[in-house]
Amino acid sequence: MALISSLPVDTHVHFYPGFSIDCCLTSAASHMAAVPGSDKRGVLCLVENAGLNVFDTLTGRYGRWTVSETPEAVVRQALRADGTRLLLVAGRQTVTSEALEVLLIGFRGMIPNGLPLAEVIERGLEAEALVVLPWGVGKWTGARGARIDWCIEQGVPRTSVFLADNGVRPALMPRPTRLARAEALGWRVLAGTDPLPLPQGDRDPGRFGIVLGGISTGDLTFRAIAAQLRACAASPETYGQLASGRQFLRRQVAMQIRKRRG
Repeated sequence: MALISSLPVDTHVHFYPGFSIDCCLTSAASHMAAVPGSDKRGVLCLVENAGLNVFDTLTGRYGRWTVSETPEAVVRQALRADGTRLLLVAGRQTVTSEALEVLLIGFRGMIPNGLPLAEVIERGLEAEALVVLPWGVGKWTGARGARIDWCIEQGVPRTSVFLADNGVRPALMPRPTRLARAEALGWRVLAGTDPLPLPQGDRDPGRFGIVLGGISTGDLTFRAIAAQLRACAASPETYGQLASGRQFLRRQVAMQIRKRRG
């Protein structure tokens, strides 16, 4: 079997209500096609907030795309007539009692908000999910930042636990220093887009992520992807572009207005 030299993986994707699935898939395919060697393949990790369950509804036709089930319960396959193939991996995003976000990739169950961080991590590991602590604008400050520091300094608890950079970060903002410090202690850092629930947010999936290589075209599965990530000795290469300063400011203002309106 041939090996995929460059497989783009966006580890932090949301399909919010009002998003066009066709637009999400088409935008992701376009972003990922810019990765040299991607060969019309990519992976979107759909981490859903409490109360949402889009993954279970993803079958059928969406514009030029056909989405179908696969032998893996946590994976859907999206195919386009030109041969483009995207894997959609189920997952969950939860907020812990410490107000930290945690992503569980390859997790199809439900998990409530408000559980302690340690319990969320253990639940994810028991389900054989990839557990990710994503950086977010203003979300690793104060007591929350101290908790992340404690996690980092304790060392890597499991091969299935990661930190992650975030595509919402503006390009003018330096990479968070905590990520480099964590890497020096053996942590692996992933990357994902984290689309916001705003107009045109469905154009963001696939814009920013990591690149894997060496996976067989005949074994393009979550199992193979997870195995490679667990075995990584260092952070995978990233691809894509961060938000411009203007985009960042516009989105932050729009999110504040949205929150005030409820």
